Amino acid sequence: MARYDTYTSNDDVIREDLDIGFKGFNNRLRPDQLTAGILFDSQNGRMAQNGEWQTRKGIDNILAPLSTGAASLTLPFYLMDSNITTNTVAVTSNELILNFSTDHGLGTSGSGQVQLDTSSLTVSPATTSGLYTVTVVDSNTIKLTDKTYSSASGSATVTKPSLADANVNEIYGSCIFSDPNADSESYIILAANTKAIAVKVSDPSTSYDLTYPGGETISSQVEMIQAFNKLIIFREGDTPLEKDLASTNISSSPALTKVSSGTYTQPVPIGITNLDIASGVATATVGSTATLKRGDTFTITATNSTIAVGTVANVDDLGDSSGSDTATKFRFITNVVNQTGKNATIEKPMSEGLGFTHMPAPAYGVYHQRRLAVPYRYSVTAGSSDTYADRKIFDEILLSDILDTGTYDQIFGQFRFNAGRSDFNVGMLSFSDDKLIVFNRNSIHIVVGNGDLANFRVQLLTDEVGLTARNSVIQVGNQVIFLSDNGVYGLSFVDLYNLRGNEVPLSESIQKTIDTINKAHVDKASAVYFDNKYYLAVPTGTSKVNNTLLIYNFLNKSWESIDNVNNVNLAGTTFSSFEFTNLLVAGKGTDRGVYVTNTDGGIHKLEVFADGIDRVITDIGVTSETETRVQGLASTRMFTLKSIDRKKWNNFELHLQSGPDNSSDVLISATTENLDSEPALDLKKASDYLGGAIAPDEDVSIRGRIGNKRAYGLQMTLTSIQGRPKFRSLKVAGAETFRSTSSVQ
Repeated sequence: MARYDTYTSNDDVIREDLDIGFKGFNNRLRPDQLTAGILFDSQNGRMAQNGEWQTRKGIDNILAPLSTGAASLTLPFYLMDSNITTNTVAVTSNELILNFSTDHGLGTSGSGQVQLDTSSLTVSPATTSGLYTVTVVDSNTIKLTDKTYSSASGSATVTKPSLADANVNEIYGSCIFSDPNADSESYIILAANTKAIAVKVSDPSTSYDLTYPGGETISSQVEMIQAFNKLIIFREGDTPLEKDLASTNISSSPALTKVSSGTYTQPVPIGITNLDIASGVATATVGSTATLKRGDTFTITATNSTIAVGTVANVDDLGDSSGSDTATKFRFITNVVNQTGKNATIEKPMSEGLGFTHMPAPAYGVYHQRRLAVPYRYSVTAGSSDTYADRKIFDEILLSDILDTGTYDQIFGQFRFNAGRSDFNVGMLSFSDDKLIVFNRNSIHIVVGNGDLANFRVQLLTDEVGLTARNSVIQVGNQVIFLSDNGVYGLSFVDLYNLRGNEVPLSESIQKTIDTINKAHVDKASAVYFDNKYYLAVPTGTSKVNNTLLIYNFLNKSWESIDNVNNVNLAGTTFSSFEFTNLLVAGKGTDRGVYVTNTDGGIHKLEVFADGIDRVITDIGVTSETETRVQGLASTRMFTLKSIDRKKWNNFELHLQSGPDNSSDVLISATTENLDSEPALDLKKASDYLGGAIAPDEDVSIRGRIGNKRAYGLQMTLTSIQGRPKFRSLKVAGAETFRSTSSVQ
């Protein structure tokens, strides 16, 4: 802007301040305490290494694989002798009110499920016919509170309910599965109430149903894992489901089975009827290899070969050298001379004391050192299949036998932490070859050891911090990041993997946002690491589900954005809120990215569309996407010209650039402090200065006047209203003035 070449003693000197790039945001400090390059707020934005802030790319709905959207009838529900239709409908305080001219027959209070026919009802957001939980207001009125309703007209009919237990009504868990029969393929597997669905990441149009055993359904949240080429679905307190998808190709839509339960049969001697040894490889023929698997340890107790009695060996693989006869032959490595036609007897290890047990119905499991580590709250009831006893012990874990998810030693494989204290296990992380980090609610421990479980030992890392959300734990290089009561916390290793806790939470700079997390539902938080960023999905405000995504950029070493999905579509109609229930990293090549699964049945991929439009599905059974604009917002620090004096804020200059594929536009506003600006100063849109939107890939410089607004500080805010604009730099100018001794606010 124009300036004077010289100033006299009576002139107010114009001073300038500027930010020429941005690397993060900080909402813990006051805006006037922030340094150059730090924003006060960043919503739905990304900050590149060159310092540009840009509205994020849009979310893509990859697939909505669950076409059966009708809900299953659950207790409590209302039975109707006959259908009854409303005489008026209305929306009050975002609740859908259904009024009847006569007694509806549902009582005068309470809540329960009813079958609604909405074919004659026009309501926003759209509400399809089906089962809904209603609240009875009085004998003539009921209401729906499941959505944020904005308008309603027409009529609705309460009809007779029907049982539909086979209908898919919710997703209860998800995981990534790498196909062992095709190393270039991976699947996102969803666990619904009546079946699991495997969706191919490289071709989402290809999916396979994995049915549950007869009579089995899932009705609460589950954890899922791939271990030893098996898909395992953990159901806390109930028999886990599994399937070996190496021996049975996933493309055959195999049925899942229950893991073994009931009385555990101790190993018995196995007779080798023929033993051939050639070039250090022994091929053994037995009656059946059903009790053997790759990696099993055994002891030779008798033999007429030159192998010494007492030799301990491991099953190298099943079958002969060509891989044939896996049902009756196995191989192991030995160092004796070649020989044929020998025999032997082998024994697998016996457990001590309490003996071996089957998988104890855990809530989750973690792969560690070719073993499965699980919480040990429940015990398997001997002599009765699918029956478990609650031990009321919440701080124990149990480690499986090597490469065996169904065998656990209750003596050497059991570890307890903080016995007798108010603490319980929340999660685990396999940190390195010999360290398993065990996260309790109020403490963190390490199980250290390699090989023989009898040599494992437990160490306390800290009892000053614990884990609040199991799925928030990730490892990035030498750091372990997780969500605690103190915010996002970190552990670092030094000196050959000796772990140490960090003193200051990683989330210290966004404590204002951390304070909004709904503590009652924080255990649902989910996190992944991808593209040098930590993505953390959390429930904020009164939300009971993950509605907010926090992103930390490791390259910039700063928090980058608070993401959410706008629940108003492009036509201005409100729709159901989007959930970030579970975050997954999947795919190869261009397919690789961060995927979101949620209870509504959709699979979404983050940061896909360059037009700044989210395409999402928020209701199960719906196949058409809802389009909504990404609401990017960048709010700067408060400029003070390094003085607490009041200024006349005169002008600003913005450097913006449009994305390469679409035109863009931003709304420019400003707020001042002392004197406060209420409402914010409207500085118009970028298009108002340019005569139109910023053309694709075009960079522009916008100069505008602030109007000599008198105040101590000035803060600028840019809100994207079209495309994905880049915010590159900002300069503001003002003059110190108004040095009166009067106070302002």
